[in-house]
Amino acid sequence: DYSLGMSADQEIGSKTILFGRVSRAVRKGPNRDPHAWSAGMLFHDWLSQRRRDKLGIAYSHTLTPLGAGLSGETESVGECFYSLFLSDHLTLSPIAQYLFHAAGSASASPQSNVFILGLRTQIDF
Repeated sequence: DYSLGMSADQEIGSKTILFGRVSRAVRKGPNRDPHAWSAGMLFHDWLSQRRRDKLGIAYSHTLTPLGAGLSGETESVGECFYSLFLSDHLTLSPIAQYLFHAAGSASASPQSNVFILGLRTQIDF
């Protein structure tokens, strides 16, 4: 088994970055190969008083593997986050995700239209 992936970022203008990612796992056996792609935009330096903050939006689509405990279904997720720079060592990011369709598993059925709020913390040292 092995996986391949590619990522591309392109700055458009002075404050916006477009990005895209694609990956594929190649598995031995009769099961179909899982793959994923995502795309989005990142906005930085857009508030004069918060130059190190970032705002991002993204969409991802995944085909999960078919196998023990896995459903082999597709999963689609939209995401929006705001990265709040607090210091050189601490960043907080409130995040909102919308699962258009979650793949599920052998023990849990697939879900659709699920809204999730969260908070990511990044500590650098």
